[in-house]
Amino acid sequence: MYGFAKNGDYLRMWRRLTNNTISKSKLQANFNHVFDRESRELLARLLRDGARLDGVDVDDVTYLYTINVMLSILYNRRCATSSDPLVQEIRGISNDFIEFGSDIFLNFFPILITFFAGKKRRATALQDRLVLYIESLVEEVRQKLAKCEQIPCVAAEFVKVQEKEGITDMGVIQTCGGFTLAGVDNSAILLMNSAIILANHPEIQDRVHHELFATVGPDRLPEQSDAEKTPYVEAFLLEMFRFRPPGFFGIPHCSTEDDVYEGYRIPGGASVVLSVHTLHFDPTLFPNPDKFEPERWLSEDGKSCDSSKHHWAFGAGRRICPGQFVAERLLLTTFARLIWAFKIEFALSPQGTSVHVPITPIERINTRPDPFRLRFVPRRENIKDVIGLQ
Repeated sequence: MYGFAKNGDYLRMWRRLTNNTISKSKLQANFNHVFDRESRELLARLLRDGARLDGVDVDDVTYLYTINVMLSILYNRRCATSSDPLVQEIRGISNDFIEFGSDIFLNFFPILITFFAGKKRRATALQDRLVLYIESLVEEVRQKLAKCEQIPCVAAEFVKVQEKEGITDMGVIQTCGGFTLAGVDNSAILLMNSAIILANHPEIQDRVHHELFATVGPDRLPEQSDAEKTPYVEAFLLEMFRFRPPGFFGIPHCSTEDDVYEGYRIPGGASVVLSVHTLHFDPTLFPNPDKFEPERWLSEDGKSCDSSKHHWAFGAGRRICPGQFVAERLLLTTFARLIWAFKIEFALSPQGTSVHVPITPIERINTRPDPFRLRFVPRRENIKDVIGLQ
């Protein structure tokens, strides 16, 4: 995973290769069909099960969706159901990685690692497990390329330039593995927290739907080209990135030499961590930071988003998340289509009372919500026809 590589030629090479495969323009040109197909599949699943009184397992449908998006982009693969062994393996590895990633104090204080030898062994075994399943996916792509098949996916592009760039097989496997886990988890966490916030704020949900319906109408799904005409949708997503990013700490960086910043001495080799929480909840940057308020991102006339404001959900600097554009595109497409098609409500108990789902607390290293259920109630009778899937 080159996010942990030293700064230098290796990191610059992977940045270049990433820009050549999953930049904003490349996603639009090469993978627009993936976002369209998988979001329609998600809508179809929710149309089938989402309106049940006891709701739908949002974790289950969300992860199947994000897994299929990432598998399609990276390996030209997808899974039909959440019971597919590949989905189960990705979920299992993902859960274990989140558990290990939550113990960030070992990154801050490496001397403590000697006291957690058992945990280090489990982490090594988990890494081996990740390599094993990613290796099989990359090998599938490699074999198809050897047969001169056209494989429109990121792994294929990496394999094609291996010899030219001097990339090892493990380099491809680790980079694809990092993209898989980060893309699946971060997108799923953001989508699930979006659904929870909308269920808790029906007034925001109504405003989003009003803007979408006024722009799109009742007879087609929102498209990427509609984004410029729906600034409140974009403002909602920007506020999501601020209010509940996937995690409140960035990947630890390391100073390469002694330095002094504003009177503070930073010794060479020290861990330097971006505190996303501190920035996102700084009242001088975001007044009333504990309030979810999409309007804060709009320009004064409300016709666009204020480009002078920023969030740090994807990190900063040379190691800013290379999959940022994938996450933004996935979330924009999915969120707009969900709200256009469904009203998101709390599930009902057997007694008919509303089962409230609280907004995920911020007293966590990551913001993955506990398991929950919500209802997705169709807004119109023609949704099945508009989705266009059998």
